[in-house]
Amino acid sequence: MQASVEPSRRCLSGIMGLNDTAWENLFDKYHILAEIERNGQFTISANQIKEFREPRLMTKFDHKVNLPTIFAENQLAILPVTRGDYVISSFSAYNRYKKMGKARRPSPFIVLLGA
Repeated sequence: MQASVEPSRRCLSGIMGLNDTAWENLFDKYHILAEIERNGQFTISANQIKEFREPRLMTKFDHKVNLPTIFAENQLAILPVTRGDYVISSFSAYNRYKKMGKARRPSPFIVLLGA
């Protein structure tokens, strides 16, 4: 799994953010893609993340579109596994739900059968 990072340092939104830069530095320093290719996952500690940026800002992605570029381009996600450790892997952490039709309101008239 090779990191697909363009030399111009552009991300999906067009501008490289602080999280993108910090994650690229972490991926380079700890050879995260190679470890994932070898072991299927990489466990990273909050202390390792904190070397580049505050972990709480680096690990909370409510929606798939919020993932750092290096995660999105390599189909990766990150989830907490303990209070201070996270796992990065190619698991599916986001699910798209079907839109549901309009909810039906119960009828104000209740028919009691067999009463």
